[in-house]
Amino acid sequence: MRWRFRHESPHGAAIARPLVLATDVDSDGGGLLLGSVDVAPFDARRGPFAVDDLEAGLDLDGDGLAPRMTSVAHPAPSPSTPRPDVLVLSVDALRADAVVHLVQTRAALGAHVTFRLAVSPSARTSNSFGSMWRGRTLAQVPFDRRQLVTRIDPGGPPTLAEVLTRAGMRAGFVPTHGYLAPRTGISAGFVEWRDSAMPYDRTDARGLRSMVEGDDAVRILLREAAAVDGPVFAWTHLMETHDPYRDTKEVRFDETRAGYLRAVEATDRRVAAAIEAFRRARGGDPVVIVLGDHGEAFGEHGAHHHSTNVHAEQVRVGLLVHAPGIVSRAIDAPVSTSAVAATVLDLLGLPAEPSFQLRSLVPCMRDGRGCPDVAESELFVVGLAGDVALRAYTTRTERTLLDRAHDVAARYAIATDPGELRPVVEDASTALARLRDLDFGLR
Repeated sequence: MRWRFRHESPHGAAIARPLVLATDVDSDGGGLLLGSVDVAPFDARRGPFAVDDLEAGLDLDGDGLAPRMTSVAHPAPSPSTPRPDVLVLSVDALRADAVVHLVQTRAALGAHVTFRLAVSPSARTSNSFGSMWRGRTLAQVPFDRRQLVTRIDPGGPPTLAEVLTRAGMRAGFVPTHGYLAPRTGISAGFVEWRDSAMPYDRTDARGLRSMVEGDDAVRILLREAAAVDGPVFAWTHLMETHDPYRDTKEVRFDETRAGYLRAVEATDRRVAAAIEAFRRARGGDPVVIVLGDHGEAFGEHGAHHHSTNVHAEQVRVGLLVHAPGIVSRAIDAPVSTSAVAATVLDLLGLPAEPSFQLRSLVPCMRDGRGCPDVAESELFVVGLAGDVALRAYTTRTERTLLDRAHDVAARYAIATDPGELRPVVEDASTALARLRDLDFGLR
């Protein structure tokens, strides 16, 4: 029998959800029927949507894992060294295996580190960036998961943009989609750089949100960054590799993997040109990061596009980092893009932010020391048991996907089964026990 997550399909949720909620005695989102998991039905602090206390090492969501944070010293900033700019260019749906098509981007970066086992914290854009900019896993970010709303409650942990703004940098973002609008809280701390006519937060007659053209986004980013006095932290998210795949509004590609790769190649030219123009406009040697927010499926495991599961095609992403003094290398350690926040602070010589829970990747980048053993991805979906979390753990040699509602896990060997077609099935508790003593990359 082919193993797959029991919660990939939302069918039947409208019937099942009232039964789950009716048995949710402590109002924490977990019931007692239809496989819903509530490890402590009379304790609202513990349940499927609880947040582990990583400072104390307390397992509150009942998954058997509660890695504990430790204190790591960071160097104090040197007053004599100018702080470099930071440019982040994220590419929608940039699969790990599409990085080979970023030929011009890799040339424009110069010396850079390629993380070949990078994963996104989620298979959904808003969740990935909400986690990444706060240096946390998805479960540790205050999303309104009960309603599957892609907004973050205000007053939560700071974003990298907020931390860098306090340190005297100008953080600017060109929004390209309504998911990333200021009202969502995803891009909190960034100054919004835009033209008044940009339609990124409008909906057309078909109910589809407008997306800002990549060329426009890059043009605005370069214009605004060039006008900033002092160090700048600039970000935009390029949407041409999101379906419908395209180069421009007029030049579209087939809704196939071949069409997707043509969009990747078109985006490659745009990213490379943006990196070179940013250097010319700002001078110096900026930190430049190119990454994917999630992957993209083309029929693998019965799915298309993203936001439906945490198999490799939807969460393994490209992650390329250039920084002054970095030597080119490829690293095969599992890392989460949620570690980008702490990594940027470290590259700038700034003190660690206490609320960032994933630690810097700089030691891993420089000499391979301190690389994590495990990287986690997670997705909240609606299924027969209500809202449940699908989780995947990536190590150097295998990926483990968990369905805790049915106490089952599937392991896939990365080297011999990269498409995740031949699972080794075991109970979830056995799989989690094997992971418990590994390094999850926490501070």
